[in-house]
Amino acid sequence: LIEIKNCYENNTKMETILHEKALDLYYDYLTLGGMPEVIYTYLTTNSIVEAIDYQKNIIESYKNDITKYCGNSSTANKIIVCFDLIPV
Repeated sequence: LIEIKNCYENNTKMETILHEKALDLYYDYLTLGGMPEVIYTYLTTNSIVEAIDYQKNIIESYKNDITKYCGNSSTANKIIVCFDLIPV
């Protein structure tokens, strides 16, 4: 992290190996959607599969809440369709 900051502030090129590692971490972050608990799960388990499963559980909980708190099932279905259009 310090190396990234130094290269940015000094407008210098980062070593290739560090740059590739930073890109790998960034791609992992994008894959996991940037959700803090999902990132924490990935960091503690070192398993992208477990982290994505956790992410799916969170998203399913969101959908359950929509259904629970929306009085009309037709409206809930419309909201869920809109929710599903949001990129993961």
